[in-house]
Amino acid sequence: MENPIMVFKVTLKDVFKRAEGKPHRLIAIKSDDTLYDLAEAIVKSFDFYFDHAFGFYDNLRNPFRSKVQYELFADEEDEEIGMGEAEKAYRQALEEARDEIIEQMYRVTLQAMKDTLLPRIPPHLHKEVERMIEEEVEDIKARTQADRELLKMFGLDSGGPLPFLQDEEPRPRSVKNTRISEAFTKLKQKMLFVFDYGDDWRFEVQLVRTEPRQKGVRYPKVLERVGESPKQYPDYEDEDEDEF
Repeated sequence: MENPIMVFKVTLKDVFKRAEGKPHRLIAIKSDDTLYDLAEAIVKSFDFYFDHAFGFYDNLRNPFRSKVQYELFADEEDEEIGMGEAEKAYRQALEEARDEIIEQMYRVTLQAMKDTLLPRIPPHLHKEVERMIEEEVEDIKARTQADRELLKMFGLDSGGPLPFLQDEEPRPRSVKNTRISEAFTKLKQKMLFVFDYGDDWRFEVQLVRTEPRQKGVRYPKVLERVGESPKQYPDYEDEDEDEF
């Protein structure tokens, strides 16, 4: 099915008890729309103003410990520093391929050590020395965990040519340049959507199904509404007056 419609169940997770029950919405949206489009559809389906920063996170309990993050801040930062399209694509590819690059560096190191050391060693000792080299590389991997020692072997410390490989914190990715189908790759997949970091509105977003596009239907479309939307900006002053 080419460019199908993706249907999401979006459930409000409100630890502050601003909503009654667990209101949710069923939203149909084009798979080639962006996460920015999905965010706008979610916010408007709960009758909120789309007027704050937001992000999608793969850690449903603690978004700030997520390994995969998509944030509006990433787009705003790129726009602020005038980053071009090619550089955006380059930086995102580097982030996505980080583990693969590091693993390749280990393999290159292993082979380089063998190619350099074995010719200097009598042939009848090669097998034993190869084992020692492999143990040495494995020891490097075990000791560094974050690959720092290997990077230093290549001169890639914090001032080296590839400092991005040392980042322990994942770099948030773009919401305006990421298609929904790129972030949600399988059925039942869930992400946490956080809107307005001050008021901390949190929504669980789950891909429940895909379906063909229907002619004449405008997307995104809210297929189901369960529960009332809470007030985005409650009038706390009126509530305080009622208490007296």
